[in-house]
Amino acid sequence: MYQKTDDTPVLNSSCALPQGPAAGHPVIDAVGIFEKLDLGVIHLDKDLCVTYINPSAAAMLNIPVRGARGMQARDLLPGASAGWPCDEFTRAHRENRVIGFEMPSGGPGGRRLFLRCLPAGECLTVFLEEINPGKPFSGGPGQEMRPGAQDHTSPGGELTEQRETIQTVFDHVPVMLCFYDPTGRIRLVNRELERLLGWSWEEIRHMDLMAACYPDPSYRQEVWEYMLEARPGWRDIRMVTRSGGIITASWANVRLSDGSCAGIGINVSERMKMKQDLCRLVTAIDQAGEGIVLFDADWVVEYANPAFENISGHKRHDVVGKSVTSCKDHLACNMYEEILTRVQKEGKPWNGRSSRRKKSGDQVEISLTITPVFDESLRVSNYVALFRDTTRETKLHQQLAQTQKLEAIGTLAGGIAHDLKNIFTPILINTETLMEDAGIGGPETPILEEILKAARLGVDLVNHILTFSRQAPQEKKPLPVTPLVRETLSFLRAALPPTIDIHPRLEAGDALVLGDSIRIKQVLMNLGSNARHAMRKNGGLLEVSLRCVEIGEQSAPQISPDLSPGPYVEITVSDTGEGMDEMIVERIFDPFFTTKDQGEGTGMGLSVVHGIVHDHNGAITVWSKPGVGSSFTVLLPVLREKSIRT
Repeated sequence: MYQKTDDTPVLNSSCALPQGPAAGHPVIDAVGIFEKLDLGVIHLDKDLCVTYINPSAAAMLNIPVRGARGMQARDLLPGASAGWPCDEFTRAHRENRVIGFEMPSGGPGGRRLFLRCLPAGECLTVFLEEINPGKPFSGGPGQEMRPGAQDHTSPGGELTEQRETIQTVFDHVPVMLCFYDPTGRIRLVNRELERLLGWSWEEIRHMDLMAACYPDPSYRQEVWEYMLEARPGWRDIRMVTRSGGIITASWANVRLSDGSCAGIGINVSERMKMKQDLCRLVTAIDQAGEGIVLFDADWVVEYANPAFENISGHKRHDVVGKSVTSCKDHLACNMYEEILTRVQKEGKPWNGRSSRRKKSGDQVEISLTITPVFDESLRVSNYVALFRDTTRETKLHQQLAQTQKLEAIGTLAGGIAHDLKNIFTPILINTETLMEDAGIGGPETPILEEILKAARLGVDLVNHILTFSRQAPQEKKPLPVTPLVRETLSFLRAALPPTIDIHPRLEAGDALVLGDSIRIKQVLMNLGSNARHAMRKNGGLLEVSLRCVEIGEQSAPQISPDLSPGPYVEITVSDTGEGMDEMIVERIFDPFFTTKDQGEGTGMGLSVVHGIVHDHNGAITVWSKPGVGSSFTVLLPVLREKSIRT
């Protein structure tokens, strides 16, 4: 191994190597010595052109000796074409001092070389030695030189300065260092290890640090085997500190030439905690019930969670990488400009509700919040959109509003109906009295009959209003539903034209309900009459199904706000008629609202149905689509056996 001294043999300052002896210059002898050295020697002229290379250097670089002479250094050394290490040669010339650095040999096996560059006038002598990873350089044990490190000319000064430098690094490097012999006895630790584990070096010397840091014997054995293997790479290891806390350190172990090992540990507890927090955050976002979409500063989708797929019907890979305007049905909407102005230009969050259309074409109600995300320089780096499907909530709100509206109308109508009944009663009595006095053939009889007919129509209308407002007196008793429906269908079949077919499906068995048979028949006849009117032009199919269902606690309020969970009989009357749009469906149970022509109906039919069903503690819902048809579903609570005995 090469050691520079004051009488180090250096080639003459002329950059050419003479081929014969020259008086006063032991050049040939020096060359002869270099030829036999295991140390590689290369001589470069001022243009970094090779004027001499010994066999050892040629072997290290895996090139022939004769072919190397005359080559440029950048063509000779691996990686030199990129500028380095020729830059180090130039620096050695410029600073006129020895420069040492490490580089790959370029040969097989991944061997590495250590080079020392010695300025000699305008020329440069380079000494090469082959090293192994972890093998100390000629500077002494543990004193590996880094690229650009200085090699001092004074041996004593070099050793002193290297010791001071290494001690400073050893004490202040922010990693744990631990040297131990093959038996596991710790020979030395640095201050960072003392600080993190909590034991001083004096304490560590007289204790079993492995047992203290790894109380679990099986885990301790696992760590110990990893340390002795001293294989390349890092491994995260959990360590118990003096205070009883646990830190996670990433350790690498290196075997030294004397058989001992050096351990290098980096405290990664904070990183692991951040990683765990990040994993929890990602999991929470992935499992959230709300749809979450992340945009970049140009409104291009970077991420969408699974809930967004469920809400929108779009797969994540369909929207990621695309602009917000490419998914107009769900990401963008008619409020896009308003949202863009507030969030992008004003830098403020936006929230609101809107109707969106899923990929399937179904319409959903969305509660949307869009928030800008600012970076450290307070510039918008991303946008986050939070989608929440409020379709059920909106439907419940509409149902509640409809129920409250009908209750208010019913209360008002009930009061008016009582007043009207008080008005019609004396008219009926007095008219009948006058008709008796006038006789059958009297001239006043036709007029009195018209008065009597109109009064009776008024009374019928009052009774409808009272039924809707649930103020009419009723007597309820246990009723078998299946015979009641079958009997009603026989009357209904006689009233339908031959162009309309009835398909009954009665599957409720002997289920009983507590109700008024006349009014339940009135519900079925009214729904059948409406179906007949919807199919009056082209005919169609009238389906009436009857079955028993169980309404759960979550389903009940979605059907009707005041519906109780439990067993019900479900009566469904469906037609294939004209159907209705959403505007009509919203008002279908309002009193005096009708889609029929003038003179064809009073608009009280479905209002009366609604009143009867709710008076029986049931619920009625409707589905309709223009051109497809309508379906009315009536739910009546099943009468339990205990209630019958009571």
